[in-house]
Amino acid sequence: MTVHRLRPRPHVHATGPPQETGIPFAATWISPEARRAARRVLASGWAEHYDDALKAVSGLQPLDVTTPGRHARHLYVVRVTEEYGTARDELVDRLAEHGIGTSVHFTPLHQMPLFRATALTPPEGLPGAETLFPEFVPLPLYPGLSDAAVDRVCEELACSATHPDEI
Repeated sequence: MTVHRLRPRPHVHATGPPQETGIPFAATWISPEARRAARRVLASGWAEHYDDALKAVSGLQPLDVTTPGRHARHLYVVRVTEEYGTARDELVDRLAEHGIGTSVHFTPLHQMPLFRATALTPPEGLPGAETLFPEFVPLPLYPGLSDAAVDRVCEELACSATHPDEI
């Protein structure tokens, strides 16, 4: 290895996209369109819309925002509890049948192939992660989302509940 490779590289802050700056990767640059879209998501209040609409659906618990007013709100995640009466995977399938897409996030690291082989996991596993993972589902939240779409998602969530005490 040459001395040249050991010298620290200067910090580069790009003020434009990679194709204009000549910097192959500009992690700090965000396009103006993406910034405007993010502002629309935050300004729209969709998370609050979900909060209000889902209060009446027992068994769905929105995750708490730890710092009110400062959350990026790039995801709106609910916990599907036993009280809801339908398991998370079944709920995801039902929503998909009605054209509502979701994607499962937060897979515990020790369950991912690479980490399963390399992670130092306690003999008893990670019971918290293993208990919560099959209960979380992120609901649609993106810049083009309309209030009517949020209402439709909430209606489908209310209809998909099969409370155990009603069976």
